[in-house]
Amino acid sequence: MRALIIKISENRVLNIIIALVCIGSGLSEMFHVAEEAETARLHAGHGMLAIGLWNAFKAIGEGLESAEFLAKAAED
Repeated sequence: MRALIIKISENRVLNIIIALVCIGSGLSEMFHVAEEAETARLHAGHGMLAIGLWNAFKAIGEGLESAEFLAKAAED
């Protein structure tokens, strides 16, 4: 069971999908609150946006690293 959970958590495609959902929900929340509020306070939407961006960059970085390993393996 532990191996399955680790495998799912390290899946790059799943990480990108989760990151895109977090980014989308964060942006949606920020635009919704911006229409209603006159003050610029931090709220959950900002955190979701930050988590989404962080996960997206992390997944893209891992994908690029994998592409480099693939290119090196193809050269050998």
